[in-house]
Amino acid sequence: MAERALIEILKNQDDILEALKKLLLKEHDVLVARKALELNAINEEKTKLLIQLQTNDQSIKNHSELERLRTDYKKLENC
Repeated sequence: MAERALIEILKNQDDILEALKKLLLKEHDVLVARKALELNAINEEKTKLLIQLQTNDQSIKNHSELERLRTDYKKLENC
């Protein structure tokens, strides 16, 4: 299986984080409204998103261009 492009993985991470952010806001609203029956579905979705994040983290960790990512990040830090 071919390795996914690093930029594709990072964009996917961003999409997952955005979905998680929206889900957490929904969870907050459900908690405030005391709609406990809705929490189970939210928790299931949250678990799926966190597993996707973990999978992408592993892909980044094992990616052949990981050193390039570190180098580019250090360049950004120095700006």
